[in-house]
Amino acid sequence: MCNWHNPVCVACRIDMYPEKNGVPFVEHYNNGTEWAPYKIWESDMWACSGCGISVLVGFGKRPSAHCSDEMFDAVLARAQEDPWVIMEREKVK
Repeated sequence: MCNWHNPVCVACRIDMYPEKNGVPFVEHYNNGTEWAPYKIWESDMWACSGCGISVLVGFGKRPSAHCSDEMFDAVLARAQEDPWVIMEREKVK
């Protein structure tokens, strides 16, 4: 038995649907002079068939790559080639 529910669009009040699995999400931090990538997450993009809004969900407990990892630059280059990649620049507080 499944114990979770699909994301729901608040505006349209309908279930969202999975649009794409394995979307790379690159998290950035401000190193004092610029925004630099430091974590790469795999996520799932869900969309609303009513208004078309998309959200990322399904992040794991750990990123798939971290800037301290030996292969980070290779994983980042691969993620940046993905047409679905989401590059996060700043956090909303």
